[in-house]
Amino acid sequence: MPKTQLPDRYNGKSPALGHQFVHQCNNYAALHPFLDEESQIRWTLQMMEGEVAQWRDEQLEELDLGFPPNYLVYWAAFLIEFRRHWMDPHEGEKALDC
Repeated sequence: MPKTQLPDRYNGKSPALGHQFVHQCNNYAALHPFLDEESQIRWTLQMMEGEVAQWRDEQLEELDLGFPPNYLVYWAAFLIEFRRHWMDPHEGEKALDC
């Protein structure tokens, strides 16, 4: 198995860094598959710090309660929720304006 660098930790300060973080997490998971999507989500949450720490902790608590929402079970749903909280929803429109 190829050795890969861990993704940079995400601190919530920049939507651009959020995109980079998601790409790095996807790349890492492609090279080092997880047992299931929930494990991948838990691991990704552990890679968050700073301004994202409170949100991270809330999500981990939801997972530990036993009946998590779909976005904490399915990777695609997690990405939607992550983007909703930590990325600019109008980023695509802004890029077209430039």
